[in-house]
Amino acid sequence: MFLCCLTMRLSMIFAVDHLTLRDPLTPILIGLFLRLYHH
Repeated sequence: MFLCCLTMRLSMIFAVDHLTLRDPLTPILIGLFLRLYHH
């Protein structure tokens, strides 16, 4: 379970990196997602 979570986290970080290079709105979406994720 921990390994699965770690893999998802890593893939998410890579996806975020790729999106951020193209889309300036991505950081805002990530911020909203993290806000929901932590609650």
